[in-house]
Order: sequence, then structure tokens, then C-alpha cells
Amino acid sequence: MTSHRAFALLSGLCVLLLLLVGGCLGQIGAPRTAGAAIAPGANAGQAGPDGESVAVRVGAEGRLEITVWWPENRPPAAARIQLLPASVTRIDFTVRSAGTTLATASVTREGSEATASVSLSLATRSNLSILAEAATTGGTAVARGLTEGVSVAGGKTTAVPLLLSPLYVPAVTGLSTDSGSVGSEVTISGTNLSQAWAATPAVILTGSGASVSATVTAASGSAIAFNVPAGAVTGAVEVKVDGVTAAAGTFNVATARVLATVATWAGKGPPAEGGEVYDQAGQNATLYKPAALTIDDAGNLYTVPDGRGRVVKITPGAYVTQYNTGGPANFGDWDAINSMAFAKAGPQAGSLFVTDWSHLVVRKIASDGAVTVFAGTEDSSGDALGLPGTGKFTGPGAIAIDNTGNKMFVSDWFADNIRIVDMSSGEIVGSVPGRTHQGALAFDGANNLFMAKIDSIFRWPAATWQAANPAAPTLYAGYGDGTTGHQDGPVATAKFRNPCGMAFDAFGQLWIADAENHVIRKISDMSETGGTVSTPLGGYVDDGGGNQASIGFVNVSPPSALSAAQFNVPVGIAVDSAGRVYVADRENHAVRRAE
Repeated sequence: MTSHRAFALLSGLCVLLLLLVGGCLGQIGAPRTAGAAIAPGANAGQAGPDGESVAVRVGAEGRLEITVWWPENRPPAAARIQLLPASVTRIDFTVRSAGTTLATASVTREGSEATASVSLSLATRSNLSILAEAATTGGTAVARGLTEGVSVAGGKTTAVPLLLSPLYVPAVTGLSTDSGSVGSEVTISGTNLSQAWAATPAVILTGSGASVSATVTAASGSAIAFNVPAGAVTGAVEVKVDGVTAAAGTFNVATARVLATVATWAGKGPPAEGGEVYDQAGQNATLYKPAALTIDDAGNLYTVPDGRGRVVKITPGAYVTQYNTGGPANFGDWDAINSMAFAKAGPQAGSLFVTDWSHLVVRKIASDGAVTVFAGTEDSSGDALGLPGTGKFTGPGAIAIDNTGNKMFVSDWFADNIRIVDMSSGEIVGSVPGRTHQGALAFDGANNLFMAKIDSIFRWPAATWQAANPAAPTLYAGYGDGTTGHQDGPVATAKFRNPCGMAFDAFGQLWIADAENHVIRKISDMSETGGTVSTPLGGYVDDGGGNQASIGFVNVSPPSALSAAQFNVPVGIAVDSAGRVYVADRENHAVRRAE
């Protein structure tokens, strides 16, 4: 990038140099300007090829007037705008001839003053040079410009360019990824990406004629991390450091999948009559009341037949096998809703965890299928912190692992609290107030924890649960007072009836298995306090008594509407990286897939 092109990307400050001599204006010879690309013969007040110039006027009596317009004020219409790094608060000028300094001056910004100017008296000379150096409040030079070969000859005024180029130009070497969804984190690598004297760098995504600014989460001289903002579309990424902009390439913003079909992914469907047949593909297998449901990074699904003491694995090709090699009965029974979690990061990455309601522990299933007690004391109830064999649960239900893989959260049913388990040791390290009859747990992409109960959904911000003495979750959706039903719309007025399973997709949307409404709900446009609830899968038909009348086992494909699909007590839900939604349809003895 040449100094001229780098300068063309700057923002902030305008500078006009005027060399005035009463009413008699002289003429200057063709000057040599460092880094300039503007024709020296351009008239004062007119733009050069790229629109930047600073007029220099020289008169026979040698009076030099320097005037600066600061960023928040627009200069006179005739002035050309000189753009500089945003941190500039002072410009120092030096006028030389044959290596001898003839005069110096400084123009300093004072508050929001519109202009500041100084005047210098100079003898008539040839081959003048004018050096301009822009600095921060602390005195750090951040931009510099030089014009040479200015000669006073008499006659009319001719404009010459004086461009100030940044001394610290950001340069981008790459993006950690060139595609992702809204909310995903991206890292920009390069040099001069952050300066101690400047404000936090900005990241701007521009596509389809609109620009949005991203939230910068971390910045150093060599890297900037940001989250893809809502409203971003595929387009260019720019970094602005101290007002100086650098291109960072193109980023492709993924959009949410548009679902069109609901089909049976695994299991024959009703009636199962208590049978189980594994080591079969898709509908050739027989499932019995699949309850909890989770997914790993490879797209393998895991579910739990109600009270059968085993975990079932369903591959991305829909092949069904038994996953664990042994262990007691009642892994994730009906009361232990949403009772599975796969560790995708941290010290237990690659292991599956199941809350064993009947035996009061959390069990770990290693990648080889071996089952061990991970947290709690087997067959011993209590509300106690400690390592396995000492720490206790009263009724371990829903389970979730935070995005770092370092903490596990367990809904302890009878204690009405949420237990925090260290993932390195299985030690129960904390308890915080939960809610009566709390259910499913799920983390969003920002590590905020969401918790369901029979009529509502609560939110627990990451900053809150990570605090030394975390407060209880706060109401996010529904009424929280026992009011159940089916109502879409704003989260504050939405109604649910036993939301048993929850899962976030890659676009920050929360999918909910609304068990006793027998439909799948979704919360989109989520913010700290807002969001919109809809019913994308299944249709709610009131039986006249405030209950769902549309219960069954119905798959759909175009042109049939997704609202025509029917479920029977959907209790578990998972979403893969492609946006396909999987449902553990308990009373239909099947795992369903919407895509």
C-alpha cells in the first residue's frame, strides 16, 4: 500500500495550509511532495485525482498562515479535507530552506473548537520545504507529511499538495475463518492492529450496500477477535485502527437453514411394544421411548431408551447401535429430562455424560463405551459439595456443559438448585439457587445458560454464573407463575407446557421440545431481554379445554406445511452443524429429523 493509498483510507481531521501575503499573491514552482500523487498544477480548493489536497499559498512578503479544522466541524466549502488518525490532537509544522529551519508552529486542538490557526513571517525564499507532523496528546507521532521545492516567484497562486500519511498502518494477514454465522467468533491476524494511544479498533462488515459494526472482544497489535454481528451479510471486512482502515478480505455469513420436511430418522415408530432392535439402519431399528438427545461434533446422535440402562448411538448415516458396554439401569429415565451432554472441549472432550436419576450420580461414558461414576455418591442422597464419593445430589436431572468444557451444570431436582461440577475432577464445587421443578439446560454461543421449567424459561448470563457468588437465573420467556399453555409471540407473553429439551443452533436460535404441547418451538431474534417465540414444527390445535388435540405420528414433505407434522411427547432435541433438527419423539418410539 503506498502512502497515498493508505492515506485515502484515513478518517478524522482536516488541515489547510495557507501562505498569505496581504492582497498580493505570488507564484511557486513545481514542488516535490513525499508520497503525493496529486498534480501540483491543480488550483487551490480543487480536488486532485483521489480527492485529497492541502492548498499551500505563497506570497512575495512571505506571511505563512496555517489553519486546522478539527473533526467534529466541517471546514469551509472551498477547503480540501485532509484526513488523519483519530487520536491526533496536535500538528507541528516546520518550515526549512537549504536545511535551515526558518520557523516552527503548532496547532493544538482545544475541546471542540472549530478552527485553530497560527501565522509566521518569512523572508522571500526559494526551495522551501514544509514538514507537518501529527501527534497524540501524549506526544506520540502518528502521521507525517512533507512538501519540498516550494519557490516564491511572484504572480498568481498555485496549489501544491501536502499529504500526511500514517506512521502506523494496520496490515491484515488473514482471518481465522472466512465463513460463519451471526454470533460466531472470528480472529483477524496482522500487524499494527491495536495502538495503546488509540481507542479500541473497529471491525466493519459491509455487504449488499449496508455496513454493520462488530463487537470486538479482544485486541492486540497482532490480533483482533470479534463476534459476527446481527444484520451482517456476506461481504467485505475492514479494520479501522486509530481511524486508519485496512481491508481484511471477504467473510461469508451463513444463514439459517429453511426447513421443509419432517421424517423418521431412526426407529419404526409406534407401536414399539417394549422391543428394542439395534445394529440396524434407520427405520429397521426399533427404539423404545427415546428420551434425552444430544449430538457430538461429528454429527453422531445419542439417546436414552426410558429406563433401559443403555445409551443408543445413531450415526450421521442413521445406523443405530448400543453405545455403552454396561452399567446399571435407569440412565436418563422420564423424570431426568434432557439428561445427556457431550463434552466438545476441555479436559473431558470426547466423553458423554448422563445423569442417572435413580442412582443419584452423573455417569461418564468414555469413547470406548466404559461407564464410570463422574460426580456424586452412588445411591446416597444429599446436598453436599465434594469429590465423587463425597459430593451428593438429591435428584440429578438436566445436565449441560459450558462452551469451554471446564464446568458442568446439573439441575438438582429436589434441592431446587443448580450444582456446578468441575470437569477436571468431577468435584461438585458450588450450588446456586435454581427454580422449583427446573428442567432442561442449554448454553448459547456466548456461554449464557438457559434453564426451563414447566411453564417458562430462565436466563443466566455468563457474567453472573461465573461470579464468585452467582445470583439465581432470571425469567426470560413465559410467565414463571405456573401459567401453562401454548402462545407464540414476544417472550414476555409466550406460554409453554413442559419444555423438556432445549438446544441452540449455530445462528443463536433456541429450539425447544415442548413435550405436553406436542410441538417444537423456537425462540429467534434473541437478546438479553427479548426474543420471538414461534412453532416451526407441528401445529397446535386447541381441544376446547386448552389442551393440544393434534397428537400423532405424521411426517410431512412439500407441498404439505410443517404445521401438519405431528408428534407425541417430544422430550429431547438436538441441532447439527447444518441446521437439521432432531427430535426424540418419546411416545412415538422414534427419532425424527426436520431438514
